[in-house]
Amino acid sequence: MTYANLLNVSCVDKVEAFCRIRDFLCKRNGTYDYSLTGIGWTLHDSSYAVDEDNPAVNDWYVIYSGGESTKDDLYFKVTWISGYLKIEGYQSWDNSTHTGSSNKYNIANNETMADSGALTIWVYGDLDSAIIINKLSTSDYRMCLFGKRQPGYSDMTGTIATCSSSLTAGSDVSIAVDSVPTNWAVGKEIFIRTTHNNAVATVKIEKITIKTLVGNTITTDLTNSYTANSRLSDWVGYGCQATFSFMSTFEEFINSAGNFRVQMSQGYNTGISTGAVDPDDYEDRIGLYTLFYTGSNGLPGYYPNIKVTPAHNATFDAEDVLVEEDGTEWRCFHAYSSKYVALKEV
Repeated sequence: MTYANLLNVSCVDKVEAFCRIRDFLCKRNGTYDYSLTGIGWTLHDSSYAVDEDNPAVNDWYVIYSGGESTKDDLYFKVTWISGYLKIEGYQSWDNSTHTGSSNKYNIANNETMADSGALTIWVYGDLDSAIIINKLSTSDYRMCLFGKRQPGYSDMTGTIATCSSSLTAGSDVSIAVDSVPTNWAVGKEIFIRTTHNNAVATVKIEKITIKTLVGNTITTDLTNSYTANSRLSDWVGYGCQATFSFMSTFEEFINSAGNFRVQMSQGYNTGISTGAVDPDDYEDRIGLYTLFYTGSNGLPGYYPNIKVTPAHNATFDAEDVLVEEDGTEWRCFHAYSSKYVALKEV
């Protein structure tokens, strides 16, 4: 587990914030040295009018992660635009041509951040996902959440298999994988996706149905052709917050029909308690609940390191810390607009 957090850092301006966020996410000694304390994403590509120490409007960088599994393909572009950081996800990004695949997600400016003036930031995350927090006032914290969610259905594992051979579109295509996940079966729907980061026009993903399963080989029908080392799994779950309003809409990488760029609602499951309470005050023992992402296209999923309070309860003031009996700490924030959430701290 590579979970790490950057806490309550005062920045003199957006230049400092932009650099600190980049270097912490990528666990690097750049403008600031987070080579020992950062998360560990890879700085995959970047563009600066001057240099990385002096970013300005329209400068950008792309970060990559293979996820906690090492088999995912998470590419996110962070761009400085006027009044915001714009965070966009891609299925692939070619760092020689500086372009991403057409399979992208996010359509709006999603991290409010003024171009001048002091600000305070937090960054939480692991190799699957991250959240950037910017404090605008004592009751206004702007947040942007992005990355891979965990599957919300008990019959999904998210285990990723790899096919070493290239595949040609057609019917009854035979696919041999390195290892078959335990829940695969005839009739099960799974996803297949390419993993290369060049020739982005040929990057593909689709939902398929297992027609036969013998040993480590399945047969299925393919609409697209795929390069060697393509990956198969019953869960993709890549996404990015779609607007600057937290828990408003969340843009899916793919939906259950195999289509791209579908907006999902964010909600919380009040029926499942994590058991997280504040043991210091009996009257304030209010559980923290899993934040699920739901929509008409199904595929609810969740992030394990962020919780919400029932009915977005405002009992806890901004930046309060709730402590579970096992010592796990959760920092409370009042996210725009009127959403109360807590992030795990280590």
